[in-house]
Amino acid sequence: MKLSSRGFSICAEILFRLVQKKHKIVEVPATLGTRMYGKSKINIRREMKNNLMFLAKMFFWKIGF
Repeated sequence: MKLSSRGFSICAEILFRLVQKKHKIVEVPATLGTRMYGKSKINIRREMKNNLMFLAKMFFWKIGF
């Protein structure tokens, strides 16, 4: 499967492409603990941009562009 997303939006792209191919999707619950050391390295602005770009790509894939 060829992927074009980067960062955290790659998870959404994988899910989108699997749904497109009619694969069965199941949810597996997970419990995440509190961070003990360090801090998150996520860049909110970059991830927002990446997610908006992915939503636009999804729209164009859906309409067949």
